[in-house]
Amino acid sequence: ITNLKNNDYTFTTSNTVQPNRFTIAFEDEVLSTENITIDDTLRVFPNPAQDQVNITFDSNQQVNNISLINLNGSIIRSFDVTSSQNAQTLDTRNMAPGIYLIRVEGTNTVVTRKLVIR
Repeated sequence: ITNLKNNDYTFTTSNTVQPNRFTIAFEDEVLSTENITIDDTLRVFPNPAQDQVNITFDSNQQVNNISLINLNGSIIRSFDVTSSQNAQTLDTRNMAPGIYLIRVEGTNTVVTRKLVIR
């Protein structure tokens, strides 16, 4: 990527009716930005799971805790996440088949995904 501020550029028009009428200015303004959240980068796979489930997210996201919750609302397992982690693997071999929820807690957000255990 070229830093446009550090170079000179020429703009030429083919219309001779109004010569030297165009000005191009490069500004240091951000016209838009995309806020990427945990919800955008969170992956839970395989789903349905049998032996294990992988939970991954972007390492730039501030994730503090991951919880596995049954449909009664009880927390089955909970894991604190360090700032260097961007994945967690859960052993599901001894879990009863059924539907569970994966809750991922960030600094300002909580994201929940459905997980099916076979």
